Amino acid sequence: MLAKAKAIMKTAGIVPHEYVLIGGMIVSVLFLMACLALSVPVASLQKTAVVAAASTIDFNDRSPNASLNGQYPAGIADWGTGRWWLSGPWRKFTTNNISFNTITSTSESFTFINPTFLVSLEAFNGGTITSTITLSCTGNPSVTVVLAADEQQTIATNWSSTCTLVVMASSNGGWTNFDNIVYDTAITPTPSVESTPTPSLTPTSSPTPTPTPANQILVFHPIQVDQNGGILPWYSADPGESYDHVIQLVWNYWRNMETCSNGVKRYLQHRISVAHTGIGGDQLAMALSSWQLLYQYSGDPSVLDDMVSIADFYLDHGLSSSTALWPQLPFPYNGNGDVPLGPDFFNGDYVGGAGVTQPDKAGSFAAELITLYKMTGNQRYLTAAINIANTLAAKVVPGDSDNSPWPFRVNVNTGEVVASYTANWTGTLRLFDDLIKLNQGNTAGYLSARATLSTWLKTYPLHTNRWGPFFEDVGVWSNTETNADTFAGYLLEHPAWDANWQNDARNILDWTTATFGNNTWANVTWSDYGVLPINEQTEYMMPGNSHTARHGSVELIYAAKTGDTSRKAGAIRQLNWATYMVDFDGANQYPTDLIWLTDGYGDYVRHYLRAMAAAPELAPSNHNHLLSSSSVVTTIAYEPTRVRYSTFDKSATEVLKVTFEPRLVVAGGLALPRRQDLAQEGWVYDSSTQVLRIRHDSAKSILIARGSVLFVPFVARGR
Repeated sequence: MLAKAKAIMKTAGIVPHEYVLIGGMIVSVLFLMACLALSVPVASLQKTAVVAAASTIDFNDRSPNASLNGQYPAGIADWGTGRWWLSGPWRKFTTNNISFNTITSTSESFTFINPTFLVSLEAFNGGTITSTITLSCTGNPSVTVVLAADEQQTIATNWSSTCTLVVMASSNGGWTNFDNIVYDTAITPTPSVESTPTPSLTPTSSPTPTPTPANQILVFHPIQVDQNGGILPWYSADPGESYDHVIQLVWNYWRNMETCSNGVKRYLQHRISVAHTGIGGDQLAMALSSWQLLYQYSGDPSVLDDMVSIADFYLDHGLSSSTALWPQLPFPYNGNGDVPLGPDFFNGDYVGGAGVTQPDKAGSFAAELITLYKMTGNQRYLTAAINIANTLAAKVVPGDSDNSPWPFRVNVNTGEVVASYTANWTGTLRLFDDLIKLNQGNTAGYLSARATLSTWLKTYPLHTNRWGPFFEDVGVWSNTETNADTFAGYLLEHPAWDANWQNDARNILDWTTATFGNNTWANVTWSDYGVLPINEQTEYMMPGNSHTARHGSVELIYAAKTGDTSRKAGAIRQLNWATYMVDFDGANQYPTDLIWLTDGYGDYVRHYLRAMAAAPELAPSNHNHLLSSSSVVTTIAYEPTRVRYSTFDKSATEVLKVTFEPRLVVAGGLALPRRQDLAQEGWVYDSSTQVLRIRHDSAKSILIARGSVLFVPFVARGR
């Protein structure tokens, strides 16, 4: 809609004022460029290229006034989906040209299929104010040019290195147009080498890579293969060592992310690592989900501190009014992003505009708030989760094939439904499950709403595979891998919900593979490497780091729950594939795209940690780690010869990987017996796999030790 509105204004010769009305909101065309980009890394599979004369992309062989999607010219550049607008002649540009697909976008990117020199391009500022244009490409200095209103200029890059991902930023957004992109194909590039930062979590040993003979580059790193040609992680042939290493890098990048001009961390208000407006719809809930698992895995208190900071900020600045028709729900978007703080910092939806929320994201956030309540004992988080659950329980409807029990987008003040369908209700199921188990809030209402939701899920998505939209920046129908595979994971972890859980989970995973598997992305036959990358959604059929890793992790959970290991090796290779998106500094880039703070961080780390829990052989063997608990771990400390932790529930089971053979496992001051299985309270240790399994029935505090110790009760933090 925004792209069409812009086309109409341009065709009519309308010149914008400083502010324009978009989606019911008054939006400044000149956005603050605070926290403007750091360099943007290389982003695609780099292959040997043939030297050729300079060529020009002039857009004149395409029909104008439509989105420019996919490859154009074929085999040269990929423009993604929904990012670019192909315009007809407009003012000083007398032939076809391009601009950002929405007026409010301040940066977009495209990808050269092979490493290429960007020589120059033409830019025209059709606005009424100056425009600062920045061109970025890894390995080259950024080029910045200021265009006066109504000025056209050819911008020469003078770049000496090839690249694939080109980022183009304009401070007046979609009112700057581009044309005549001159490029020169490249000689085989030599990848740059950067030093590896010292991680704050468990250190790992030096890698011993074995590159493929062709030395192909996947995003940041040369592809490594095993003796059968199957893809290995880039850092080491040992998955545990590699997964641990990329988790460290990603966490350190996140925790050291810059603070913007308003005093707020970038990840609390932006969804990519370069200048852009607004967070991803589920960005903060994703982070809470990953960091909870990372805390129990690492014992790093700064992880829990970050969880508290995220939750407090969102609750302080992001909820709908208590008097709204849909009260006390978090908004999934923060308008203009880097703006002065206030209670309405988060104030709407990226597509729907001010006052619009996504109830599915509210359910997911509330589920993570309950987990944080269990970790900290802070009643605020439980109260906020109850308020969200109360609104959802009050608004539930039976739904049908075109309408889910709650809409995907709804105006909290008027009740207007902006989009009626999504199947992303796994978080909401978890929310109701937890509150019912805790006996907190309106449990009768939650039981009823849960039953309504369960009936709808079993009647429609499980049979139709209409899993529907998820992403904040897509305003059209799109089936998504996220919704489908996340629900498959729920079925595997909650078999009581569905008597046919194994078949239903298998059907979902097979549908995801058939719908989103991309065996020929970037002109590579990935089955040659024994791996199938997974696309994001039907509206953007490009494989992703988070999506491929999620599918791999759920396949591993399926193998652990059912005993069917026929897909296990392929699932591990999917996790291996997704490690290549992580650079030496922890920048985690979506292939052929940008560094998304959703896909690369909150919706990334958790898939590796869940994979380790399902297949402990994938956890590092040289450090102690708690991999899973049927409860929530509230406090944990790792020492060379002992591990101490506490859980929210007295009755729980845990799986750990420890480097020593325990001599003593103590629960609440009493030694547990070593057993052959966990049919009763006790513990089991397999020295060949280093896997320790513990069952405790009546105590929260656990001590694991290599030798005899004087036991001191371990008190959970904040309780």
